Amino acid sequence: MLAISLTTFGQDDISIYGVVRDHFDNEKMPNVDIAIYADGKTLFQKKTNLNGKYEFILDFNHLYRIVYTFPNYVSKYLTIDARDIPKIDQTGGFEMNIDMTLFHEIENLDVSILDDPIGKFQYDATRGSMEWDMAY
Repeated sequence: MLAISLTTFGQDDISIYGVVRDHFDNEKMPNVDIAIYADGKTLFQKKTNLNGKYEFILDFNHLYRIVYTFPNYVSKYLTIDARDIPKIDQTGGFEMNIDMTLFHEIENLDVSILDDPIGKFQYDATRGSMEWDMAY
């Protein structure tokens, strides 16, 4: 599961925050690894705090891959394409609440669908804003 919301923010960047929970018992998950890649290279890594919360700031003009991993759980990732956004639409930045759920690995369960991102966030020129690719 992925829950998100998006609002305009005061800085000219993208502020990401959220909570990671266990899919089945809804418990907050501390120490989940969150790896942030920019244009295919590791940018930095974070861990969720004791309440399963995390936050970080991203700059515009990069393609990001955000990967959530925890031992004995199935990893998930999403992409944020912050490239080719006109300066006027970058003004004020964006704030995104991305709540994530992870679930335990289950023997013989085919999770190959998660080899692809669970969501894609990108610039929509017709709206002049960042949007989730709902068709994806």
